Amino acid sequence: MKTRILFALMVSAALAIAAAPPAPVGKINGVPVFLESLIPPASWKVRCEAAIPTDKKSLDLYRKTLAIEFGKYPNPLIQKSNLKGIVIVKNLSVGGQRRAAMPDYENEILYLDFQFGAHSPAYQAHVIHHEFFHLLEQELNGSAYFKDPEWAKLNPKNFKYGKGGKHQRGNNNFAFKHPQAGFINRYSTSGLEEDKAEIYAALFIPAERKKINAMAAQDIHLAAKIKMMLGILRKIDPLLPRQLNPKSP
Repeated sequence: MKTRILFALMVSAALAIAAAPPAPVGKINGVPVFLESLIPPASWKVRCEAAIPTDKKSLDLYRKTLAIEFGKYPNPLIQKSNLKGIVIVKNLSVGGQRRAAMPDYENEILYLDFQFGAHSPAYQAHVIHHEFFHLLEQELNGSAYFKDPEWAKLNPKNFKYGKGGKHQRGNNNFAFKHPQAGFINRYSTSGLEEDKAEIYAALFIPAERKKINAMAAQDIHLAAKIKMMLGILRKIDPLLPRQLNPKSP
């Protein structure tokens, strides 16, 4: 009997260890960072891999980029997002589709693929901000896919968004080419949530901010969206809009 009890305790202990979440390897702007997957929603069919020793150089470069970009966020913004952790992995996919990042808004975790887009650190920096905004939107309005009626009013008359970001992939969708009034790239036209996230991200990247401000100078719809996004950020941290746009009141 004692042997059976001991065996059961050993099995329970082993299962507990196996089920224990990985330990963070550090923090960035107060947010724990993990180098292996946590437990994303099962129905999302998330797949990813942890870095291996030969990935050290590219992983270190990515972590420097992440530290720089997250370093732009004031504490009130981080707190408002309710972000619980950042997971840096490779070969990230959701439902079989490769992704540069994934906001797990059910668990408040941001997944980032350090290899995807590694040829362009500027792209990776943009992705970090874009996906963070989806988590922020979840906290601000109860859904990462919130169909903001006030934002929709800023679009040109009769404009209709596409079927969502997952249906609009390909490099030609992300270039800042001002494809039509109110939009900085084709990806922005795929969904209202992507439109907001693209403008939010661009505001945090100096070169991109310069581009969209130039577009907005000739586009009243885009200018109104930038103004609205700065207003959203002002409610979180009154000083942030001036840091992103010195002309902001």
